[in-house]
Amino acid sequence: MSINARRTVVNALAAHRASAHFPSHLASVNNLAERSAFTLDPLAIG
Repeated sequence: MSINARRTVVNALAAHRASAHFPSHLASVNNLAERSAFTLDPLAIG
């Protein structure tokens, strides 16, 4: 994944978490299951 692609993904995630609907969405699904968030870096092979 390129730096620009990673920046786009990270920025999109931050924008989604900052959106107006996210807190209400989180409140409605938060008790459905245990949740863990992971931000992963790609592994270069070869």
